[in-house]
Amino acid sequence: MRFQIWNIAFNVVMMMFWFRLWSHDDRSLFFNPHLSTLERFSDSIIGFMRPMFAGVPERVIPGILVVFLLVLRALMIALGAPLELRFGFVVAKPVAAEIFSCLLFSALSFAFFLFMLWGLSLLYVRTRFSSQSHHTLNAVDCLARPFSNFRAEFRPPLLLAIGIVLATILLLASAYGPAGRPFPDIPYTTLLLRLALCALAGWANVLMIVYSFAILLIIGSWVSIFTNSRPMMFFCNEWLSFLMGPLRRYPIVIGMLNLTPLVFMFAVWFMYNALMGILAQAYAATQ
Repeated sequence: MRFQIWNIAFNVVMMMFWFRLWSHDDRSLFFNPHLSTLERFSDSIIGFMRPMFAGVPERVIPGILVVFLLVLRALMIALGAPLELRFGFVVAKPVAAEIFSCLLFSALSFAFFLFMLWGLSLLYVRTRFSSQSHHTLNAVDCLARPFSNFRAEFRPPLLLAIGIVLATILLLASAYGPAGRPFPDIPYTTLLLRLALCALAGWANVLMIVYSFAILLIIGSWVSIFTNSRPMMFFCNEWLSFLMGPLRRYPIVIGMLNLTPLVFMFAVWFMYNALMGILAQAYAATQ
């Protein structure tokens, strides 16, 4: 998946209201340091907007704000803001100045963002809660709702099915308009296999998000040392420990240097390239 910075910002803000839409009555968020700030900030905006939606249930307001942001981004795309979506092995751009195409791509962009977040939660769904990982795992679980509300054994096939649907929509969108290409004239079983491979490749991109997030956390931990910022150090160390999973139990230390995060990043990078290579070869074999 390929997102521009402005597009990521839209998805992050929409995620803030989407999160409150599914966690409206969850008071335990106040005690989670990773979610309490997000909860207070989103609730302050919702409270500010409440007079504009008199008579509308408070729980519905976050959904209205998500729809508003989707439409606003679609208008920006229609006015020329660049956007290209990649899901697995399918790449498409919206048809310029066609509002339906722009709305579709705006919605798809947020759907892909949620897919990646749900895929991230799937990586750590079997992680045990502990004193080190309780807050981080709870944060991922809350942000991945309603996907995380399903039983753990149902989530992998559900995510695969969602990925196939998203790949199908993007494939149809890529064939829309004069510059598009026709829908592949191949057997349905082969087409379904190609869509499933696209969904798996889209999920594999979660590994690169973990890789990029780990880099930011390592840099943040260094900055916290030089600035003597204990909150930043706590945040970076807790999330980095969570991302490394069982690897954190086997630290690789040389002198005063802890090389475990670097080994973890190399392992993630290797797994991503190996997995994408296998999926790319399988996808090419279906053509």
